[in-house]
Amino acid sequence: MKIGDKGRRAGKRCRSAGAALGSLLALACLLGGARPAAALHFVQEGLGCYACHTLNETSGAAGTSFINRTSRTVIDMTKANGGTIPAQFGCTYCHNIGSRSKMRAVLMDFSGKASMHPVGRNFVTGAVTNHEYTSAWATNYPNELDCVDCHDVDGQGDGRDDPATPADESADGNPATSVVSKEFGTKYPEHGPPAYAWNPYMLRSVTAANQYDPLCRICHGNTAPPVKGSAAENDVHLNATATHADGVPAASGGSGPIVEDDGTPLKTTSGGGNNQCRSCHDTHYSSKQKLFNDGHEHVNGTGALETALDVGTDCTSTCHYPGDAAGYTGDGPGQNTFTRHGHGMATSSTGRTLNFGCGNCHNVSSQHDSPHTDTRAPQMLAAVPDAALSSYGTSQRSICYTCHDTKIAHNPGGSSVGCIDCHDEHAEGVGATSNTMMVPRQLPNRTMGPTELTVFEHNSKTTDFDYYISDNSAPHVAGAGVCDNGVCHANGSSQDGTRLAPLSTLMTGNHHGGQDQLPLSDCGDCHRHGLGAPAGSFGVGAATCTSCHGQPPTLLPTQAPGYDGLVPTYNETRSPHARHSQAGPSGYGFPCRACHYQGTNGLTHATTPASYRSVWFDPSWNPAAAAFDPADPEATPDYVWDAAANGFRCSQIYCHSDGTSTAAVGSAVWMTGFNTPDWSTSNLACDACHGDGDGDGVGRSYPADAAGNHARHDVLGAGCQNCHVTTTAEGATIDVGGGRHVNREKDVAAGGSFAAAAVSFGWTQSTQGCSAVSCHTTAPEPSSW
Repeated sequence: MKIGDKGRRAGKRCRSAGAALGSLLALACLLGGARPAAALHFVQEGLGCYACHTLNETSGAAGTSFINRTSRTVIDMTKANGGTIPAQFGCTYCHNIGSRSKMRAVLMDFSGKASMHPVGRNFVTGAVTNHEYTSAWATNYPNELDCVDCHDVDGQGDGRDDPATPADESADGNPATSVVSKEFGTKYPEHGPPAYAWNPYMLRSVTAANQYDPLCRICHGNTAPPVKGSAAENDVHLNATATHADGVPAASGGSGPIVEDDGTPLKTTSGGGNNQCRSCHDTHYSSKQKLFNDGHEHVNGTGALETALDVGTDCTSTCHYPGDAAGYTGDGPGQNTFTRHGHGMATSSTGRTLNFGCGNCHNVSSQHDSPHTDTRAPQMLAAVPDAALSSYGTSQRSICYTCHDTKIAHNPGGSSVGCIDCHDEHAEGVGATSNTMMVPRQLPNRTMGPTELTVFEHNSKTTDFDYYISDNSAPHVAGAGVCDNGVCHANGSSQDGTRLAPLSTLMTGNHHGGQDQLPLSDCGDCHRHGLGAPAGSFGVGAATCTSCHGQPPTLLPTQAPGYDGLVPTYNETRSPHARHSQAGPSGYGFPCRACHYQGTNGLTHATTPASYRSVWFDPSWNPAAAAFDPADPEATPDYVWDAAANGFRCSQIYCHSDGTSTAAVGSAVWMTGFNTPDWSTSNLACDACHGDGDGDGVGRSYPADAAGNHARHDVLGAGCQNCHVTTTAEGATIDVGGGRHVNREKDVAAGGSFAAAAVSFGWTQSTQGCSAVSCHTTAPEPSSW
């Protein structure tokens, strides 16, 4: 059979052009009258004429240049085109043989994979359309991508001018001309050789070598329009608030660098650039979800294959920073916030082995975007996070509970604070200063909403604490400890209504359990971080002095570690603690702070070594007592061993003095023999301090005063109860309930009777004067004491 003129001309042209240019596929050569037969054939790749053409007219597809109607994908194209041969052949007619180095097969890219771009598939309904067989040149299927949506087979891809556009796409500087072809004059070859140096795949918008992101941003850029339609579900542009940013700085019209959930930029995107998308995603298909790299594609047109994102990938080699993006400097090679302060540390602050890697918390053996349908998916977590949310919207216990099962949420005032609100598992945001508990410098730990600078710089867990700081020395700021946070505690109050922020309002003024707490106190010693805290982790009901030492410390001497190992060891069931701390009528009801003024100061109330005695008198009770010296915290000048008395002697004690003035001091041995109380537990008689001391209430004398008024009243028959009825009801014994009369207060109050009449008067403390005194008939009014 003779080949017709049309066929001869087409074959001649194709052979000539193919030998001359060695280009990629040119479809127009195959399409009869639909487009000029200007394409080139790859005969040099082993394709003979008969791979596509036939000399048997009955075997050729009608309306074509003797194209064999069973060749390549003609049958599939015909079926996809409603049973008739399409006017122009789809790209897949030539791009269907996987062994070709130039005309690469693409059919496998869009079928049977975990994820792929929706070519041949409706991306709204998910229906398979098979339009990949008819996608070519100007096709435009709604809700579906075409080959030519990404590949420019007309102009820009091959570096030649497209007369349909006003741009110069070649190198001649003239948008009206193209490279002159010996066979086609000034017509541009439809699918001529691409400029391999910068765009080997003829991709749209790609104008520089290895810079593929401009193509992706056609659909996924911050301001990209809906794809192939106006329906909202067709909006696939990347938005930092909904998916992830598009890698373009906001100042340049984008939505910022691509970051992790906590705001840390990926290594591949922190510096910007136009090859961010391809660093993580494939272009056509992937065996993973969301087109994550699976290792089948080549890198930038080279022979090297990309790195698959799977269990064999070092997460921190190319994608993720181990901690802060800024890293950590000063500790030598390999150091970063994760290995310096986070779970990557060799050992924890308590000495436990850590050396955690990504796989300890993340399931990296699964597809990179987790196949789980639960809340593990976003971070590929190895466990299901706690479903309860904190007041800041985070999982209360996240997956921290898998190791820290004894810790519970901080629940102040009905709110809740979770693990990752106060801690950062990767130690991001901790800064360069030492931080053994993964507490970041800004709290609460979040990427949106207000935060406040937190100081946590001390490294000691036994002598120096940063929960509450107010020493104002650099780099501190007033009240900037970990617990002293205005954002977290802005609306909080203590049980007595004292505001929690700034914390100094609660730590001073006797608000804190009826006493003051000093800066650098070990808050965690009482406010424990565990299930034993009835008010929630760190709650105010977590612990008090008496949680370890009894209520008062008479029955629980061994609950504080080391307490029963002191030398000498007291039997607390017989010690004077009960007398001093129990409330009336059998005790004074003194707060612990009266004698243990430093409280839980880590300098004195240490557990290693044990120093629980920590005796320093409250200066408001004992003005003459020696002051605490932080430089020598173990020095206790007012509490020393008395060998003769076989016990510790307390000195500078107002309570054991004669009470002549607020500066009056005395001394007393705490206990002799360590098992036997050294005084009676009965109420004291007035003459125990103001008389002969035999305790019978008789033989009283009074402190000297300028006017001698005590003696004058006594001579006239007045009893102590007439002026101090709240201290003594009958004038013989002292009611010590609540610590009255030994607390530096004179407790002046009228009571009892004198001369068969009830005693009454008014007392003004500031002027030390009495008025309307029922006993005075001729005395001046008011009467000065």
